[in-house]
Amino acid sequence: MKSPQDIEELKRDWRSDPCWDIEVTEGFEDHHDELLAYRKAHEAERSAAYEAEVTEEMASMGITNRSTYDYLKKLETNIDKIFSILERRDIY
Repeated sequence: MKSPQDIEELKRDWRSDPCWDIEVTEGFEDHHDELLAYRKAHEAERSAAYEAEVTEEMASMGITNRSTYDYLKKLETNIDKIFSILERRDIY
């Protein structure tokens, strides 16, 4: 059983780089359910924040359809990649 300080330190470390499922961290098996709930709550918060950003950007662009927004963002990403390639080759 880990101390509350150990658990808080693990959560702090994980938040700075959430690239693994915190609930399966070696040595914290006894805290699986708590850590799983923590990860899911964190992911829900991030998802809600992302959706709020998308909604705001859609409004600023005058777009009401999410599929249209997603399509335009994909095109924008692809154009940025093309310009990056051209700049590296000193073509643009």
